[in-house]
Amino acid sequence: MNKVKNEASSNLDEDAFDLLLPEKIMMKSKRFFTPASIAIQAAKWLSGSDNRNILDIGAGVGKFCLFGALNTNSNFTGIEMRSHLVKIAEDVFRYFGTKNAKIIHGNITEFQFGEFSAFYLYNPFHENIVPFLRMDDNILLSEDFYCIYIQHTRAQLATAKIGTRLATYHGCNSEVPASYKMVDKFYGGDLKFWIKEK
Repeated sequence: MNKVKNEASSNLDEDAFDLLLPEKIMMKSKRFFTPASIAIQAAKWLSGSDNRNILDIGAGVGKFCLFGALNTNSNFTGIEMRSHLVKIAEDVFRYFGTKNAKIIHGNITEFQFGEFSAFYLYNPFHENIVPFLRMDDNILLSEDFYCIYIQHTRAQLATAKIGTRLATYHGCNSEVPASYKMVDKFYGGDLKFWIKEK
């Protein structure tokens, strides 16, 4: 953490964030963590004109939650299976003194979405079906888990209230229920915004 001066959080950018990470994780940042500009754009859209409770599924080192917390008044919660990434996220949140961002160590299948009104997914389950793109071997990954995670996430999103917002970055969006309508897309369709309509 002492690699970066404790400058105003509003000046935090991609490179400054990466310097907060251990070297082994920093080398994987561009592949596995949301770019800062996309995190800010998605967080602002998910927040809308309200202060929402936003869930980041597969939060990694908490990058989306941090940039969201620093640029909106919403509350951000990340859920992540890798305990070493959870520890990094906790350290980063503490470093910036962010009160509206937290991370939970856990499996998405043991997590209920009821308290959240907006969701962010950066293709969180893809590692399970593409072995050569895995971040590491610290958790068990498989095609069976992929199907289980997709089904659970889709079922939880389906029970959300009408008006719930969802942002997806990359992926085939198979976790998005039919009750959600895509209302906008950016970056060649990689970033999509959805609203639950029924």
